[in-house]
Amino acid sequence: MGGLVMDVNARFKMSKAYFHAFWNDWMVTRGLWQRYANVCFGVIVMLIGVVSFLRQSPFFPSKLLLVASLMVIAVGAGLFAWHFLYPHIWVRRMLRDTDLDKDHSWRFSPHEITIKGPHSESCSTWESVKGITIAPNGMFLRLARGIFAYIPDDAFVEAEGKNIVIQMYRDAQDEN
Repeated sequence: MGGLVMDVNARFKMSKAYFHAFWNDWMVTRGLWQRYANVCFGVIVMLIGVVSFLRQSPFFPSKLLLVASLMVIAVGAGLFAWHFLYPHIWVRRMLRDTDLDKDHSWRFSPHEITIKGPHSESCSTWESVKGITIAPNGMFLRLARGIFAYIPDDAFVEAEGKNIVIQMYRDAQDEN
């Protein structure tokens, strides 16, 4: 890190704004396939239903094919709508299952990370961080396969906190 070695502190509270920022940053950086998968798949399924509906003979309409076509269109519309509804459902679920307005603090030092939450406290080395993903409004620390911690930019007490944490991570990787 060159020269001055300092601890970096981050403090935040779980809130609706926190979870919206988490979701938006996740979609931009980590959930790239999720971003448009439901929209694309929903449109394709709806098109299959519409083509099936239009291909019916006007002289011998099949009620079964008509019902099946309409069901396929409905499933496609549901997938399309799910793309826009799910973020709100996820945020509501997080708000319901989280201790809101409780302090969460992280202290990053060159050799360890200390995390204090409302119900626990832990300390780990940089070896426990498998990767860092920089997001538009924060950063994700990958702690294990499928386990990420999100720290918003405005949580850092120090002005250059995010950049210092990234440099600490890189320095720790160079040491190993």
